[in-house]
Amino acid sequence: MAEDKARLRDEITMRREAGQSIADIAAAVGVNTSTASRWLLEWDFEAGLTADELEELRRRQREADETPIDEILGLAADTGESEAERRARGEDSPE
Repeated sequence: MAEDKARLRDEITMRREAGQSIADIAAAVGVNTSTASRWLLEWDFEAGLTADELEELRRRQREADETPIDEILGLAADTGESEAERRARGEDSPE
């Protein structure tokens, strides 16, 4: 039984990573769309994201969570001018 679930999970995740829609995956494996969608969410998939994209998203979220707000505010204050002022001078980013 556990082997069947593992095989089903592998097939569903492989199909999702290949870009198949949840509806197509559900039809291919013989479950309804809401079940396939719920399983993917339980298995840490985000709708429309591959496993690699989801890992990159999580990495960036961890980095953002770990960056002290003082550092973020300090970087913004270092320039002494606003983004609008830089754009008015024709610069896209601070040097």
